[in-house]
Amino acid sequence: MNISSIASMYKDGTKVFTKNFISFFLGQLLSHLGDAFILILTVALIMSKTETPGAAIALVFFFFYLPSLVCAPIAGMLVDKISRKKMMILSTFYRLGILLLFLYATLKLHFPISNLFVYISFLLLGVGTAFFYPAK
Repeated sequence: MNISSIASMYKDGTKVFTKNFISFFLGQLLSHLGDAFILILTVALIMSKTETPGAAIALVFFFFYLPSLVCAPIAGMLVDKISRKKMMILSTFYRLGILLLFLYATLKLHFPISNLFVYISFLLLGVGTAFFYPAK
């Protein structure tokens, strides 16, 4: 038995790195990188556009994590009733839709980026995230 087969199997002979596992792992990796990228860009945007960036950044994080507190019981019940896979896919596409609307409004429609617009966008993103993480 060579090293690669030992690293990819449990003691009972079942494979660890199946196609489903690799797809799930890469999806999670891209999702987390995307979340981090969006938060970093938002912090940079707020720092360049506002006079009090510290308070504005704190409010962005507040509005992003507020739905987790409010929606967690509902999300937990839904995850128990709906398959985890469906919930993760739906919430991921919901978050993607919110981000695409945010980008479309700012880049194509030249919608002015106000703090309120950013707060509402992150509140909506937080709702999607609140339903994503219990399913994970």
